[in-house]
Amino acid sequence: MTEAEDSPLYVTALAKGLSVLTAFGPFRPAMNLLELADATDLNKSTIQRCVFTLEAMGYLARDNGNHESFFIDGEWVWPVGG
Repeated sequence: MTEAEDSPLYVTALAKGLSVLTAFGPFRPAMNLLELADATDLNKSTIQRCVFTLEAMGYLARDNGNHESFFIDGEWVWPVGG
């Protein structure tokens, strides 16, 4: 555990959600729940709750061809400094 994680200001749920988002990348543009669990070291139930919330908020979307896979919905991604 880092010093920041020991702080009462640290929001664990936010850190988990951001871990889900940052698991995606050019070599992993879409993943299912098990793949996300492996990529983040979070358990499947935590991944399921994070993915549900991120999808409801429009940050993730389901892959049309495979409804069990998710990807980052590019509409909310802005260029750095933009």
